[in-house]
Amino acid sequence: MADTIKIAIAGPKTGPDTTAGDCLSVGARQAVRDINAGGGANGKMLDIGEYKSPSSATSSPNAKKTSRHPEPRTAS
Repeated sequence: MADTIKIAIAGPKTGPDTTAGDCLSVGARQAVRDINAGGGANGKMLDIGEYKSPSSATSSPNAKKTSRHPEPRTAS
C-alpha cells in the first residue's frame, strides 16, 4: 500500500480563465497542506499533480486523457 495519495488537478493556466485556474491551484494546495498537517487522510499524506487545461470547451477533454499518464509538477 502506498504511503501517499496522489491527486490530479487540472485548470486553465493561460487564456481568459487564468485567474480561475490560479484560484483552483491555490485552494487545492492549501487544502492539501491543511489535511497533511492534520495527519493526512486515513494516515496517508496527499500529493498534488497539476496539469494545464486549456480554457476552451473543445480542448478541455484532453486534460482528462493527459492525467491518466501524467508527468505532473509536484506541489509542496
